[in-house]
Amino acid sequence: MCKLVTRVAVGTLLILIALVPLGPVSGRPLSLPSACEELAFSTEEEFLSQSYEPPDANPVLSDGDLLTVGVDDSGAVVCMLCARNAELLEVFEVLYDLGLDAADVISAELSLVAFSTELDSPPGASYLFTAGDLLATNGTIIPNQALTHRFQIRYDIGLDSLHFVGDPDAILAFLDAAAQYKREDWLNPADPDLLGRLLEEFGVDIWFSTEGTLDSPLALVFLDGDLLSARDAVIVAKNADLLDPSVPAGLPSDGVDFGLDAATSTREAYREQIHFSTEILYEGEVSFTDGDVLKYGNGVVLTNLDLIGCFKPQADFLGLDALHMTIVPGQVDGKKFHDLNGNGQLDDGEPGLGQWEIHLDGRDGEGNPVSKITWTGPDGDYSFAVPPGSYEVSEICPDGWYQSLPTPTGEVCGTGKYEVIVEPDQAPYIGRDFGNHRYVVKSGHKFHDLDRSGTWDTQEPPLEGWTIHLEGSDGMGNLLDLDTVTDATGFYSFTVPPGLYKVTEVCPDGGWVQTKPEPSNGCGTGTYDFEPISGQEPHDSNDFGNHQLPAEYPTYLPLVLKNRR
Repeated sequence: MCKLVTRVAVGTLLILIALVPLGPVSGRPLSLPSACEELAFSTEEEFLSQSYEPPDANPVLSDGDLLTVGVDDSGAVVCMLCARNAELLEVFEVLYDLGLDAADVISAELSLVAFSTELDSPPGASYLFTAGDLLATNGTIIPNQALTHRFQIRYDIGLDSLHFVGDPDAILAFLDAAAQYKREDWLNPADPDLLGRLLEEFGVDIWFSTEGTLDSPLALVFLDGDLLSARDAVIVAKNADLLDPSVPAGLPSDGVDFGLDAATSTREAYREQIHFSTEILYEGEVSFTDGDVLKYGNGVVLTNLDLIGCFKPQADFLGLDALHMTIVPGQVDGKKFHDLNGNGQLDDGEPGLGQWEIHLDGRDGEGNPVSKITWTGPDGDYSFAVPPGSYEVSEICPDGWYQSLPTPTGEVCGTGKYEVIVEPDQAPYIGRDFGNHRYVVKSGHKFHDLDRSGTWDTQEPPLEGWTIHLEGSDGMGNLLDLDTVTDATGFYSFTVPPGLYKVTEVCPDGGWVQTKPEPSNGCGTGTYDFEPISGQEPHDSNDFGNHQLPAEYPTYLPLVLKNRR
Protein backbone atom coordinates (compact mmCIF):
# COMPACT_ATOMS: atom_id res chain seq x y z
CA MET A 1 0.00 0.00 0.00
CA CYS A 2 1.39 3.40 -0.90
CA LYS A 3 0.37 6.99 -1.36
CA LEU A 4 0.08 7.91 -5.00
CA VAL A 5 2.08 11.09 -5.35
CA THR A 6 3.29 11.08 -8.91
CA ARG A 7 3.95 8.87 -11.88
CA VAL A 8 6.54 9.26 -14.53
CA ALA A 9 4.01 9.32 -17.33
CA VAL A 10 1.85 11.93 -15.63
CA GLY A 11 4.89 14.03 -14.81
CA THR A 12 5.89 14.02 -18.45
CA LEU A 13 2.40 15.06 -19.39
CA LEU A 14 2.43 17.95 -16.95
CA ILE A 15 5.58 19.29 -18.62
CA LEU A 16 3.71 19.36 -21.91
CA ILE A 17 0.70 21.05 -20.37
CA ALA A 18 2.83 23.64 -18.66
CA LEU A 19 3.68 24.94 -22.12
CA VAL A 20 -0.01 25.63 -22.83
CA PRO A 21 -1.32 28.76 -21.09
CA LEU A 22 -4.63 27.92 -19.45
CA GLY A 23 -5.22 31.46 -18.15
CA PRO A 24 -8.67 32.96 -18.60
CA VAL A 25 -10.92 30.91 -20.84
CA SER A 26 -14.13 32.09 -22.44
CA GLY A 27 -16.92 29.60 -22.07
CA ARG A 28 -19.57 28.71 -24.58
CA PRO A 29 -23.21 28.86 -23.46
CA LEU A 30 -23.64 25.76 -21.38
CA SER A 31 -25.37 22.93 -23.25
CA LEU A 32 -24.78 19.43 -21.93
CA PRO A 33 -24.85 16.42 -24.26
CA SER A 34 -27.44 13.87 -23.11
CA ALA A 35 -24.66 11.32 -22.52
CA CYS A 36 -23.45 13.47 -19.61
CA GLU A 37 -26.53 12.51 -17.61
CA GLU A 38 -25.46 8.87 -17.83
CA LEU A 39 -21.79 9.47 -16.97
CA ALA A 40 -19.70 12.53 -16.21
CA PHE A 41 -16.32 12.87 -14.54
CA SER A 42 -13.23 14.97 -14.16
CA THR A 43 -9.60 13.91 -13.98
CA GLU A 44 -6.99 14.94 -11.45
CA GLU A 45 -4.60 16.16 -14.15
CA GLU A 46 -4.78 18.26 -17.30
CA PHE A 47 -3.93 16.38 -20.47
CA LEU A 48 -3.69 16.54 -24.24
CA SER A 49 -6.09 14.28 -26.09
CA GLN A 50 -4.78 12.59 -29.21
CA SER A 51 -8.25 11.70 -30.47
CA TYR A 52 -10.70 14.35 -29.35
CA GLU A 53 -11.14 17.69 -31.11
CA PRO A 54 -13.00 20.04 -28.76
CA PRO A 55 -15.37 22.56 -30.34
CA ASP A 56 -13.46 25.51 -28.85
CA ALA A 57 -10.18 24.33 -30.44
CA ASN A 58 -8.38 24.32 -27.10
CA PRO A 59 -6.23 21.16 -27.24
CA VAL A 60 -5.90 20.90 -23.44
CA LEU A 61 -8.54 19.11 -21.37
CA SER A 62 -8.38 20.45 -17.86
CA ASP A 63 -8.88 18.83 -14.47
CA GLY A 64 -11.71 21.35 -14.15
CA ASP A 65 -13.52 20.18 -17.27
CA LEU A 66 -16.43 17.77 -17.12
CA LEU A 67 -15.98 14.80 -19.47
CA THR A 68 -18.02 11.81 -20.57
CA VAL A 69 -17.76 8.60 -22.57
CA GLY A 70 -20.65 7.71 -24.84
CA VAL A 71 -21.64 5.53 -27.75
CA ASP A 72 -22.38 6.95 -31.19
CA ASP A 73 -25.04 5.76 -33.64
CA SER A 74 -22.69 3.10 -35.01
CA GLY A 75 -22.08 1.68 -31.54
CA ALA A 76 -18.52 2.98 -31.32
CA VAL A 77 -17.24 4.33 -28.01
CA VAL A 78 -16.58 8.06 -28.23
CA CYS A 79 -15.21 10.62 -25.78
CA MET A 80 -16.98 13.94 -25.34
CA LEU A 81 -16.61 17.17 -23.46
CA CYS A 82 -19.64 17.88 -21.27
CA ALA A 83 -18.53 21.36 -20.25
CA ARG A 84 -15.45 23.47 -19.82
CA ASN A 85 -14.88 24.62 -16.27
CA ALA A 86 -15.57 28.20 -17.34
CA GLU A 87 -18.92 27.12 -18.78
CA LEU A 88 -19.91 25.68 -15.43
CA LEU A 89 -18.85 28.94 -13.74
CA GLU A 90 -20.30 31.31 -16.33
CA VAL A 91 -23.35 32.14 -14.20
CA PHE A 92 -20.93 33.36 -11.51
CA GLU A 93 -19.07 35.56 -14.03
CA VAL A 94 -15.86 33.60 -13.56
CA LEU A 95 -13.81 33.01 -16.69
CA TYR A 96 -10.91 31.20 -15.02
CA ASP A 97 -10.49 27.46 -14.62
CA LEU A 98 -10.87 26.78 -10.90
CA GLY A 99 -10.74 23.00 -11.11
CA LEU A 100 -13.51 20.54 -10.35
CA ASP A 101 -13.57 18.60 -7.09
CA ALA A 102 -17.14 17.20 -7.19
CA ALA A 103 -20.01 17.07 -9.67
CA ASP A 104 -23.58 15.82 -9.89
CA VAL A 105 -25.43 16.20 -13.19
CA ILE A 106 -28.99 16.89 -12.08
CA SER A 107 -30.43 17.33 -15.59
CA ALA A 108 -28.60 17.34 -18.93
CA GLU A 109 -31.72 18.70 -20.63
CA LEU A 110 -31.72 21.73 -18.31
CA SER A 111 -27.88 21.91 -18.27
CA LEU A 112 -28.13 21.80 -14.48
CA VAL A 113 -24.98 20.64 -12.68
CA ALA A 114 -24.16 20.83 -8.97
CA PHE A 115 -20.40 20.95 -8.28
CA SER A 116 -17.53 22.26 -6.23
CA THR A 117 -14.25 23.79 -7.37
CA GLU A 118 -10.66 23.19 -6.31
CA LEU A 119 -9.97 26.91 -5.84
CA ASP A 120 -11.83 29.78 -4.22
CA SER A 121 -13.38 32.44 -6.40
CA PRO A 122 -10.70 34.87 -7.68
CA PRO A 123 -10.12 38.20 -5.93
CA GLY A 124 -12.56 40.88 -6.96
CA ALA A 125 -15.09 38.38 -8.34
CA SER A 126 -18.72 39.44 -8.40
CA TYR A 127 -19.74 36.25 -6.61
CA LEU A 128 -17.72 35.02 -3.65
CA PHE A 129 -17.40 31.33 -2.86
CA THR A 130 -14.83 28.89 -1.52
CA ALA A 131 -13.58 25.53 -2.75
CA GLY A 132 -15.75 23.94 -0.06
CA ASP A 133 -19.00 25.54 -1.22
CA LEU A 134 -21.66 23.74 -3.21
CA LEU A 135 -22.36 25.53 -6.49
CA ALA A 136 -24.92 24.90 -9.21
CA THR A 137 -25.23 26.19 -12.75
CA ASN A 138 -28.55 27.87 -11.89
CA GLY A 139 -26.64 30.31 -9.66
CA THR A 140 -26.95 28.45 -6.34
CA ILE A 141 -24.14 28.97 -3.81
CA ILE A 142 -24.47 26.94 -0.59
CA PRO A 143 -21.55 27.60 1.77
CA ASN A 144 -19.59 24.70 3.16
CA GLN A 145 -20.57 25.71 6.70
CA ALA A 146 -24.25 25.35 5.77
CA LEU A 147 -23.61 21.80 4.56
CA THR A 148 -21.88 20.86 7.80
CA HIS A 149 -23.99 22.95 10.20
CA ARG A 150 -25.88 19.98 11.64
CA PHE A 151 -22.53 18.36 12.41
CA GLN A 152 -21.82 21.38 14.63
CA ILE A 153 -18.92 22.51 12.39
CA ARG A 154 -18.36 26.25 12.33
CA TYR A 155 -15.55 26.45 9.78
CA ASP A 156 -14.94 25.49 6.13
CA ILE A 157 -13.84 21.86 6.00
CA GLY A 158 -13.88 21.48 2.19
CA LEU A 159 -16.04 19.50 -0.21
CA ASP A 160 -14.66 16.45 -2.01
CA SER A 161 -17.69 14.52 -3.31
CA LEU A 162 -21.31 15.37 -3.92
CA HIS A 163 -24.56 13.52 -4.66
CA PHE A 164 -28.21 14.56 -4.37
CA VAL A 165 -30.81 12.01 -3.29
CA GLY A 166 -34.59 12.28 -3.51
CA ASP A 167 -37.28 12.53 -6.13
CA PRO A 168 -35.78 14.19 -9.25
CA ASP A 169 -38.58 16.77 -9.42
CA ALA A 170 -38.08 17.57 -5.74
CA ILE A 171 -34.34 18.06 -6.32
CA LEU A 172 -35.09 20.49 -9.15
CA ALA A 173 -37.55 22.36 -6.94
CA PHE A 174 -35.03 22.52 -4.10
CA LEU A 175 -32.28 23.95 -6.32
CA ASP A 176 -34.73 26.46 -7.77
CA ALA A 177 -35.55 27.59 -4.24
CA ALA A 178 -31.89 27.54 -3.15
CA ALA A 179 -30.93 29.87 -6.02
CA GLN A 180 -33.09 32.59 -4.45
CA TYR A 181 -30.76 32.89 -1.44
CA LYS A 182 -27.45 34.69 -1.30
CA ARG A 183 -24.36 33.23 0.32
CA GLU A 184 -24.79 35.47 3.36
CA ASP A 185 -28.36 34.22 3.83
CA TRP A 186 -27.09 30.69 4.48
CA LEU A 187 -24.54 32.04 6.98
CA ASN A 188 -26.97 34.31 8.83
CA PRO A 189 -26.41 33.67 12.58
CA ALA A 190 -30.11 34.34 13.17
CA ASP A 191 -31.09 31.42 10.89
CA PRO A 192 -28.16 28.98 10.79
CA ASP A 193 -30.26 25.92 9.93
CA LEU A 194 -31.83 27.32 6.75
CA LEU A 195 -30.35 24.54 4.58
CA GLY A 196 -31.49 21.75 6.90
CA ARG A 197 -35.05 23.07 6.92
CA LEU A 198 -35.17 23.39 3.14
CA LEU A 199 -33.86 19.86 2.66
CA GLU A 200 -36.60 18.56 4.96
CA GLU A 201 -39.26 20.69 3.29
CA PHE A 202 -38.45 19.33 -0.19
CA GLY A 203 -37.72 15.80 1.02
CA VAL A 204 -34.23 15.67 -0.47
CA ASP A 205 -30.74 15.19 0.94
CA ILE A 206 -27.17 16.00 -0.03
CA TRP A 207 -24.60 13.27 0.39
CA PHE A 208 -21.05 14.63 0.52
CA SER A 209 -17.54 14.10 1.80
CA THR A 210 -15.15 16.67 3.18
CA GLU A 211 -11.50 17.49 2.57
CA GLY A 212 -10.68 17.15 6.26
CA THR A 213 -11.63 15.02 9.24
CA LEU A 214 -13.66 16.12 12.26
CA ASP A 215 -12.38 15.44 15.76
CA SER A 216 -14.32 16.06 18.94
CA PRO A 217 -12.75 16.21 22.39
CA LEU A 218 -13.97 12.67 23.06
CA ALA A 219 -13.79 10.78 19.77
CA LEU A 220 -13.12 10.84 16.06
CA VAL A 221 -16.49 11.91 14.56
CA PHE A 222 -15.87 11.29 10.87
CA LEU A 223 -13.07 10.89 8.33
CA ASP A 224 -12.61 12.62 4.99
CA GLY A 225 -13.22 9.18 3.50
CA ASP A 226 -16.72 8.91 5.00
CA LEU A 227 -19.87 9.80 3.07
CA LEU A 228 -22.09 12.17 5.05
CA SER A 229 -25.70 13.37 5.04
CA ALA A 230 -26.27 17.13 5.20
CA ARG A 231 -29.91 16.73 6.25
CA ASP A 232 -29.62 13.97 8.85
CA ALA A 233 -26.08 14.72 10.11
CA VAL A 234 -25.13 11.04 9.98
CA ILE A 235 -22.44 9.01 8.28
CA VAL A 236 -24.15 7.42 5.28
CA ALA A 237 -21.24 5.06 4.67
CA LYS A 238 -17.94 4.77 6.48
CA ASN A 239 -14.78 4.52 4.44
CA ALA A 240 -14.21 1.00 5.77
CA ASP A 241 -17.73 -0.07 4.67
CA LEU A 242 -17.28 1.33 1.17
CA LEU A 243 -14.17 -0.74 0.50
CA ASP A 244 -13.75 -4.49 0.24
CA PRO A 245 -13.47 -6.12 3.68
CA SER A 246 -9.94 -7.27 2.84
CA VAL A 247 -8.76 -3.66 2.52
CA PRO A 248 -7.36 -2.31 5.85
CA ALA A 249 -9.54 0.80 5.78
CA GLY A 250 -10.95 2.78 8.66
CA LEU A 251 -9.65 4.52 11.75
CA PRO A 252 -8.89 4.01 14.54
CA SER A 253 -9.43 0.24 14.34
CA ASP A 254 -7.60 -0.27 11.02
CA GLY A 255 -4.66 1.34 9.40
CA VAL A 256 -5.72 3.78 6.70
CA ASP A 257 -8.41 6.24 5.68
CA PHE A 258 -8.38 5.95 1.87
CA GLY A 259 -10.30 9.17 1.41
CA LEU A 260 -13.29 9.78 -0.82
CA ASP A 261 -12.61 11.81 -3.95
CA ALA A 262 -15.94 11.16 -5.68
CA ALA A 263 -19.23 9.44 -4.85
CA THR A 264 -22.45 8.81 -6.72
CA SER A 265 -25.44 6.51 -6.32
CA THR A 266 -29.11 6.19 -7.12
CA ARG A 267 -31.46 9.05 -6.39
CA GLU A 268 -33.30 6.61 -4.11
CA ALA A 269 -30.43 6.74 -1.57
CA TYR A 270 -29.44 3.08 -1.77
CA ARG A 271 -26.12 2.66 0.02
CA GLU A 272 -25.33 -0.66 -1.65
CA GLN A 273 -25.27 1.04 -5.04
CA ILE A 274 -22.79 3.77 -4.15
CA HIS A 275 -19.98 4.10 -6.71
CA PHE A 276 -16.91 6.08 -5.70
CA SER A 277 -13.21 6.76 -6.03
CA THR A 278 -10.57 7.00 -3.34
CA GLU A 279 -7.72 9.45 -2.79
CA ILE A 280 -4.98 6.80 -2.62
CA LEU A 281 -4.36 3.50 -4.34
CA TYR A 282 -4.06 0.03 -2.85
CA GLU A 283 -1.80 -2.71 -4.16
CA GLY A 284 -3.09 -5.57 -2.07
CA GLU A 285 -5.02 -8.63 -3.19
CA VAL A 286 -7.96 -6.42 -4.14
CA SER A 287 -5.99 -3.71 -5.92
CA PHE A 288 -7.26 -0.37 -7.19
CA THR A 289 -6.03 3.11 -8.01
CA ASP A 290 -7.42 6.46 -7.01
CA GLY A 291 -8.60 6.84 -10.61
CA ASP A 292 -10.78 3.72 -10.66
CA VAL A 293 -14.54 3.62 -10.08
CA LEU A 294 -15.28 1.30 -7.18
CA LYS A 295 -18.59 -0.07 -5.96
CA TYR A 296 -19.76 -0.32 -2.38
CA GLY A 297 -17.85 -3.23 -0.83
CA ASN A 298 -17.37 -4.86 -4.21
CA GLY A 299 -14.17 -3.65 -5.85
CA VAL A 300 -13.46 -2.08 -9.23
CA VAL A 301 -16.28 -1.65 -11.75
CA LEU A 302 -14.45 0.74 -14.11
CA THR A 303 -10.74 1.34 -14.34
CA ASN A 304 -9.32 4.78 -14.94
CA LEU A 305 -8.32 3.64 -18.42
CA ASP A 306 -11.95 2.64 -19.12
CA LEU A 307 -12.86 6.28 -18.58
CA ILE A 308 -10.01 8.07 -20.34
CA GLY A 309 -8.90 5.50 -22.93
CA CYS A 310 -10.82 6.82 -25.88
CA PHE A 311 -9.35 10.31 -25.31
CA LYS A 312 -5.95 8.69 -26.02
CA PRO A 313 -3.93 10.73 -23.54
CA GLN A 314 -0.17 10.35 -23.36
CA ALA A 315 -0.50 8.55 -20.02
CA ASP A 316 -2.50 5.57 -18.86
CA PHE A 317 -3.58 7.13 -15.57
CA LEU A 318 -5.06 10.56 -14.86
CA GLY A 319 -6.92 10.05 -11.58
CA LEU A 320 -10.58 10.72 -10.84
CA ASP A 321 -11.70 13.86 -9.02
CA ALA A 322 -15.43 14.11 -9.71
CA LEU A 323 -17.93 11.44 -10.71
CA HIS A 324 -21.58 11.32 -11.70
CA MET A 325 -23.32 8.17 -12.92
CA THR A 326 -26.96 7.37 -13.54
CA ILE A 327 -27.23 4.15 -11.58
CA VAL A 328 -30.43 2.25 -12.11
CA PRO A 329 -31.55 0.59 -8.88
CA GLY A 330 -32.92 -2.90 -8.76
CA GLN A 331 -36.23 -2.84 -10.56
CA VAL A 332 -39.33 -4.99 -10.29
CA ASP A 333 -41.94 -4.37 -12.99
CA GLY A 334 -45.28 -5.93 -13.76
CA LYS A 335 -48.81 -5.41 -14.96
CA LYS A 336 -52.21 -5.74 -13.38
CA PHE A 337 -54.68 -7.08 -15.96
CA HIS A 338 -58.29 -8.13 -16.24
CA ASP A 339 -58.07 -11.88 -16.86
CA LEU A 340 -61.29 -12.08 -18.85
CA ASN A 341 -61.14 -15.83 -19.44
CA GLY A 342 -59.63 -16.58 -16.03
CA ASN A 343 -56.80 -18.70 -17.45
CA GLY A 344 -53.99 -17.06 -15.47
CA GLN A 345 -52.33 -15.64 -18.59
CA LEU A 346 -52.19 -12.16 -20.12
CA ASP A 347 -53.86 -12.76 -23.48
CA ASP A 348 -54.22 -10.37 -26.38
CA GLY A 349 -57.04 -7.92 -25.81
CA GLU A 350 -57.16 -8.29 -22.03
CA PRO A 351 -57.07 -4.77 -20.57
CA GLY A 352 -54.93 -3.44 -17.76
CA LEU A 353 -56.49 -2.49 -14.43
CA GLY A 354 -55.53 0.92 -13.11
CA GLN A 355 -55.38 2.15 -9.51
CA TRP A 356 -54.80 -1.26 -7.93
CA GLU A 357 -52.60 -1.29 -4.83
CA ILE A 358 -49.37 -3.30 -5.13
CA HIS A 359 -47.05 -3.98 -2.18
CA LEU A 360 -43.35 -4.87 -1.95
CA ASP A 361 -41.96 -6.05 1.38
CA GLY A 362 -38.69 -7.61 2.44
CA ARG A 363 -35.14 -6.75 3.40
CA ASP A 364 -32.22 -5.23 1.55
CA GLY A 365 -28.81 -6.85 1.38
CA GLU A 366 -27.84 -5.32 4.71
CA GLY A 367 -30.88 -6.73 6.48
CA ASN A 368 -32.77 -3.44 6.68
CA PRO A 369 -36.55 -3.75 6.26
CA VAL A 370 -37.97 -2.39 3.02
CA SER A 371 -41.68 -1.77 2.55
CA LYS A 372 -43.13 0.03 -0.47
CA ILE A 373 -46.58 0.64 -1.90
CA THR A 374 -47.47 1.75 -5.40
CA TRP A 375 -50.60 1.91 -7.52
CA THR A 376 -50.96 0.66 -11.05
CA GLY A 377 -51.15 3.17 -13.87
CA PRO A 378 -54.02 3.50 -16.36
CA ASP A 379 -52.67 0.53 -18.36
CA GLY A 380 -52.14 -1.57 -15.25
CA ASP A 381 -48.36 -1.12 -15.18
CA TYR A 382 -46.44 -0.82 -11.92
CA SER A 383 -42.76 -0.54 -10.99
CA PHE A 384 -40.62 -0.64 -7.85
CA ALA A 385 -37.04 0.64 -7.57
CA VAL A 386 -35.26 -1.19 -4.76
CA PRO A 387 -31.77 -1.94 -3.48
CA PRO A 388 -30.40 -5.47 -3.81
CA GLY A 389 -32.23 -7.77 -1.42
CA SER A 390 -35.03 -10.34 -1.01
CA TYR A 391 -38.62 -9.25 -1.45
CA GLU A 392 -42.22 -10.38 -1.73
CA VAL A 393 -44.58 -8.64 -4.15
CA SER A 394 -48.33 -8.86 -3.60
CA GLU A 395 -51.59 -7.16 -4.52
CA ILE A 396 -54.51 -5.82 -2.49
CA CYS A 397 -57.83 -7.02 -3.91
CA PRO A 398 -61.09 -5.06 -3.84
CA ASP A 399 -64.24 -6.96 -2.90
CA GLY A 400 -65.72 -9.16 -5.61
CA TRP A 401 -62.44 -9.96 -7.36
CA TYR A 402 -60.57 -13.24 -7.60
CA GLN A 403 -56.92 -13.88 -8.38
CA SER A 404 -55.70 -16.11 -11.18
CA LEU A 405 -52.04 -14.98 -11.40
CA PRO A 406 -49.99 -15.75 -9.42
CA THR A 407 -51.88 -18.75 -8.06
CA PRO A 408 -53.50 -17.78 -4.75
CA THR A 409 -53.68 -19.85 -1.59
CA GLY A 410 -57.16 -21.36 -1.88
CA GLU A 411 -59.55 -18.77 -3.27
CA VAL A 412 -58.34 -15.87 -1.14
CA CYS A 413 -57.53 -13.03 -3.52
CA GLY A 414 -54.16 -11.44 -2.85
CA THR A 415 -52.51 -14.50 -1.34
CA GLY A 416 -50.72 -15.24 -4.62
CA LYS A 417 -47.32 -13.54 -4.30
CA TYR A 418 -43.96 -13.29 -6.07
CA GLU A 419 -40.68 -14.00 -4.31
CA VAL A 420 -37.95 -11.82 -5.84
CA ILE A 421 -34.22 -11.76 -5.12
CA VAL A 422 -32.64 -8.60 -6.54
CA GLU A 423 -28.92 -8.92 -7.24
CA PRO A 424 -26.51 -6.00 -7.76
CA ASP A 425 -26.32 -4.80 -11.40
CA GLN A 426 -29.11 -7.18 -12.37
CA ALA A 427 -31.45 -6.48 -15.26
CA PRO A 428 -34.97 -5.43 -14.18
CA TYR A 429 -37.36 -8.14 -13.08
CA ILE A 430 -40.23 -7.96 -15.55
CA GLY A 431 -43.44 -9.88 -16.01
CA ARG A 432 -44.41 -9.99 -12.32
CA ASP A 433 -48.01 -9.70 -13.48
CA PHE A 434 -51.19 -9.98 -11.48
CA GLY A 435 -54.33 -11.38 -13.16
CA ASN A 436 -57.78 -10.98 -11.69
CA HIS A 437 -61.33 -11.73 -12.68
CA ARG A 438 -64.87 -11.61 -11.39
CA TYR A 439 -67.30 -14.49 -11.13
CA VAL A 440 -70.31 -14.62 -13.44
CA VAL A 441 -73.91 -15.55 -12.61
CA LYS A 442 -75.93 -18.16 -14.52
CA SER A 443 -79.60 -18.25 -13.50
CA GLY A 444 -83.10 -19.20 -14.63
CA HIS A 445 -86.37 -20.75 -13.54
CA LYS A 446 -87.96 -24.18 -13.53
CA PHE A 447 -91.63 -24.09 -14.61
CA HIS A 448 -94.49 -26.48 -15.24
CA ASP A 449 -95.10 -26.23 -18.99
CA LEU A 450 -98.78 -27.09 -18.89
CA ASP A 451 -99.42 -26.45 -22.56
CA ARG A 452 -96.14 -28.09 -23.64
CA SER A 453 -95.27 -24.98 -25.70
CA GLY A 454 -91.67 -24.60 -24.46
CA THR A 455 -92.59 -21.10 -23.26
CA TRP A 456 -93.32 -20.05 -19.69
CA ASP A 457 -96.82 -18.60 -19.93
CA THR A 458 -98.34 -16.33 -17.33
CA GLN A 459 -100.52 -18.90 -15.53
CA GLU A 460 -98.01 -21.75 -15.59
CA PRO A 461 -96.70 -22.45 -12.08
CA PRO A 462 -93.03 -22.75 -11.03
CA LEU A 463 -91.61 -26.06 -9.93
CA GLU A 464 -89.87 -26.11 -6.56
CA GLY A 465 -87.28 -28.62 -5.40
CA TRP A 466 -85.89 -29.61 -8.80
CA THR A 467 -82.16 -30.24 -9.02
CA ILE A 468 -80.22 -28.18 -11.58
CA HIS A 469 -76.72 -29.34 -12.44
CA LEU A 470 -73.66 -27.40 -13.73
CA GLU A 471 -70.51 -29.09 -14.89
CA GLY A 472 -67.41 -28.07 -16.83
CA SER A 473 -64.05 -26.44 -16.12
CA ASP A 474 -62.88 -22.95 -15.21
CA GLY A 475 -60.27 -21.00 -17.17
CA MET A 476 -57.44 -22.72 -15.27
CA GLY A 477 -58.75 -26.16 -16.22
CA ASN A 478 -60.15 -26.99 -12.80
CA LEU A 479 -63.26 -29.20 -12.98
CA LEU A 480 -66.50 -27.91 -11.50
CA ASP A 481 -69.49 -30.14 -10.72
CA LEU A 482 -72.23 -28.24 -8.91
CA ASP A 483 -75.85 -28.85 -8.01
CA THR A 484 -78.51 -26.47 -6.76
CA VAL A 485 -82.25 -26.81 -6.06
CA THR A 486 -85.00 -24.54 -7.33
CA ASP A 487 -86.79 -22.44 -4.72
CA ALA A 488 -90.50 -21.76 -4.31
CA THR A 489 -90.46 -19.45 -7.33
CA GLY A 490 -88.65 -22.04 -9.41
CA PHE A 491 -85.49 -19.92 -9.36
CA TYR A 492 -81.96 -21.33 -9.46
CA SER A 493 -78.56 -19.66 -9.72
CA PHE A 494 -74.88 -20.54 -10.11
CA THR A 495 -71.97 -18.12 -9.52
CA VAL A 496 -68.84 -19.41 -11.22
CA PRO A 497 -65.47 -18.19 -12.53
CA PRO A 498 -64.89 -17.70 -16.27
CA GLY A 499 -64.73 -21.06 -18.01
CA LEU A 500 -66.66 -23.50 -20.17
CA TYR A 501 -69.76 -25.14 -18.71
CA LYS A 502 -73.10 -26.76 -19.45
CA VAL A 503 -76.22 -26.54 -17.31
CA THR A 504 -78.81 -29.32 -17.19
CA GLU A 505 -81.78 -30.38 -15.10
CA VAL A 506 -82.18 -33.62 -13.21
CA CYS A 507 -85.58 -35.12 -14.02
CA PRO A 508 -87.41 -37.02 -11.27
CA ASP A 509 -89.39 -40.15 -11.87
CA GLY A 510 -93.02 -39.78 -12.80
CA GLY A 511 -93.17 -39.46 -16.54
CA TRP A 512 -91.84 -35.94 -16.86
CA VAL A 513 -91.11 -34.62 -20.34
CA GLN A 514 -88.71 -31.76 -21.05
CA THR A 515 -89.83 -28.99 -23.39
CA LYS A 516 -87.25 -26.24 -22.70
CA PRO A 517 -84.48 -26.37 -23.70
CA GLU A 518 -85.29 -28.93 -26.36
CA PRO A 519 -83.93 -32.32 -25.27
CA SER A 520 -81.77 -34.50 -27.48
CA ASN A 521 -82.64 -37.85 -25.93
CA GLY A 522 -85.22 -37.72 -23.20
CA CYS A 523 -85.84 -35.56 -20.15
CA GLY A 524 -82.72 -33.85 -18.84
CA THR A 525 -80.75 -33.97 -22.07
CA GLY A 526 -81.64 -30.42 -23.07
CA THR A 527 -78.69 -28.22 -21.97
CA TYR A 528 -77.51 -24.65 -21.84
CA ASP A 529 -73.89 -24.18 -22.95
CA PHE A 530 -72.17 -21.48 -20.93
CA GLU A 531 -68.79 -19.84 -21.71
CA PRO A 532 -68.70 -16.75 -19.50
CA ILE A 533 -65.96 -14.10 -19.34
CA SER A 534 -65.22 -11.87 -16.37
CA GLY A 535 -67.29 -8.74 -16.07
CA GLN A 536 -70.28 -9.99 -18.07
CA GLU A 537 -73.79 -9.20 -16.96
CA PRO A 538 -75.66 -12.14 -15.33
CA HIS A 539 -76.81 -14.86 -17.74
CA ASP A 540 -80.48 -15.10 -16.76
CA SER A 541 -83.65 -16.49 -18.40
CA ASN A 542 -82.05 -19.92 -18.73
CA ASP A 543 -85.35 -21.62 -17.98
CA PHE A 544 -86.27 -25.29 -17.87
CA GLY A 545 -89.80 -26.29 -18.82
CA ASN A 546 -91.43 -29.69 -18.21
CA HIS A 547 -94.83 -31.37 -18.32
CA GLN A 548 -96.00 -34.71 -17.01
CA LEU A 549 -97.77 -37.60 -18.77
CA PRO A 550 -100.14 -39.35 -18.69
CA ALA A 551 -101.94 -38.72 -15.38
CA GLU A 552 -101.65 -34.99 -15.40
CA TYR A 553 -103.01 -34.39 -18.87
CA PRO A 554 -106.78 -34.87 -18.23
CA THR A 555 -106.54 -32.88 -14.99
CA TYR A 556 -105.17 -29.77 -16.65
CA LEU A 557 -106.89 -30.13 -20.04
CA PRO A 558 -109.63 -27.54 -19.34
CA LEU A 559 -106.99 -25.04 -18.22
CA VAL A 560 -104.84 -25.72 -21.24
CA LEU A 561 -107.75 -25.29 -23.59
CA LYS A 562 -108.73 -22.11 -21.84
CA ASN A 563 -105.23 -20.68 -22.25
CA ARG A 564 -105.29 -21.48 -25.90
CA ARG A 565 -108.54 -19.69 -26.60
